[in-house]
Amino acid sequence: SMNRTVRAYLRRYELNVDFTFLQEDAGCKKKQEEFWLKLINRRNLIVDNCLIIGDDEKQDIQIPGKLGFHTYHVTKPEDLKNLYLLL
Repeated sequence: SMNRTVRAYLRRYELNVDFTFLQEDAGCKKKQEEFWLKLINRRNLIVDNCLIIGDDEKQDIQIPGKLGFHTYHVTKPEDLKNLYLLL
């Protein structure tokens, strides 16, 4: 259901993304640095070119930020509207 939920939000807020990578893809949880390292390796990412959008301060902001990702913290629905304006 995670994948279905993510897709629903992307449609609802009319967001276009290059790809998604979920816990079910990594085989571990986002709160583990291993998750983010698997993402980098599997997608051959240049983290400076990536934006992580999330609502959890540790999992979505601190850990990926530590690895060099750009991050955007969503705390309320209006934050997604503001993100749309920034892009």
